[in-house]
Amino acid sequence: MSSFEEPGGKLYVRLKLLPGFQIPFATLTFSVPDRSLLADIPEGSWVKFTSKRIDGENSLTSIHSVAECKRFQPCD
Repeated sequence: MSSFEEPGGKLYVRLKLLPGFQIPFATLTFSVPDRSLLADIPEGSWVKFTSKRIDGENSLTSIHSVAECKRFQPCD
């Protein structure tokens, strides 16, 4: 996870998604409508999140830190 802010003050987060359904690793960008969502999550953390399409953008609705997903093991 990494975050950045646009000059207009809009906050975004980049999340690297684990491969699934025969899709390789992908990094997607999500807008963060509520800055408090990222308050206790350090850069580079493994996270579990939900998102929703709001005003034409992928937006985070919830996010929290999780333990690192081990290779060839099921992830929670």
